[in-house]
Parts: sequence; C-alpha cells; structure tokens
Amino acid sequence: SVTDEKGNPIRDVKVDAEMTRSELKWGTIYNGYYLENMTPKAKKYREVGKKDFNSMTPEANMKETNFSPISVTRMIDFAVENNMYLRGHTLFWDGTVHFRPEDKMEEKTKEEVLKHYYEIAGCYLKGLGKTKNFDEFDIINEPLNNFYLRNKFGWDLYSDIYKMCKNINPNIELW
Repeated sequence: SVTDEKGNPIRDVKVDAEMTRSELKWGTIYNGYYLENMTPKAKKYREVGKKDFNSMTPEANMKETNFSPISVTRMIDFAVENNMYLRGHTLFWDGTVHFRPEDKMEEKTKEEVLKHYYEIAGCYLKGLGKTKNFDEFDIINEPLNNFYLRNKFGWDLYSDIYKMCKNINPNIELW
C-alpha cells in the first residue's frame, strides 16, 4: 500500500514500477572478439547479449594460456555499461596443458606457484575495469580432472589459493 509521510494509507493511487535489475542471474559467456570488433555480426552479438541476459562470464579470455588484460577490461566495462553481473572464469586450471610454457610451472616450488598466481589474481580481483570488479569468481577449474600441481604439493595448495584470493579482495564471492 501507499502511505503519506505520517504512515497513513493513501487510497486510489496509481503506482508504476519498472525493474532495472533482476536478482536472478541469467547469464551467458561472452567472447572477447565480439566485444572488441565492429562487424555486423559482433554488433548483433552485443545487442542480443544486452537484451537477453543480465550476467556475463568471459569465455576463454581469463584462462591463463589466453589471458588478455585488454580484452578482460573491455568485458568488465561492457558489464558496467549494461548493468550486468560479472562472473570471472577461471584463475587456476591445474593441468600442464593449461600452463604457459614460459612459466615453467613444473620447476616451481609451492611458494613460487602461489606468487605466480598472486600476481595474476591481483589483476583480476583488484580490478581492471572502470568502476567495478567481478561479482563472483571461479578460482579453481575442474580439480578432479586436472591435478598436476595438486599431486606435487597436496590439497592444501587449493585452500592456499582460495585464502590468497580472499585476502586480495574479500568482497568477491569465490567458487
């Protein structure tokens, strides 16, 4: 019901309301190519994404072998401009095919591995975009299928990575 400043009900009042953002996250992956290019197909991709979804996840642009700070920044800015939730995917994918060869992960100590991911997590979790950061973030991807460093350092490696990420930004929901 509608009330006046004293809390008394006001009768026969017409109220119009328009939802600006749903709490239900209805999302899709976004490919950086289509956000960065101006082709007719890319323009249609962005239009459909804005119309049909309120949440986005960068497709492969955040995986370590494909990491592109410029592309990820554009995605964050796109989410801000379109009032979208933003889910990051993924910080750590524990399989040798997912490591960049130049990082020589197989030669690193646990402390060096954590330092390596601290530097990457800092880019993601402290913020790359204009005015916001991620609402939530997938930290470890497919841990039962990919376990190279876990076998080397034990399950504590994963909890150490989560703790490190929470220390970098305690406001992001981590998965």
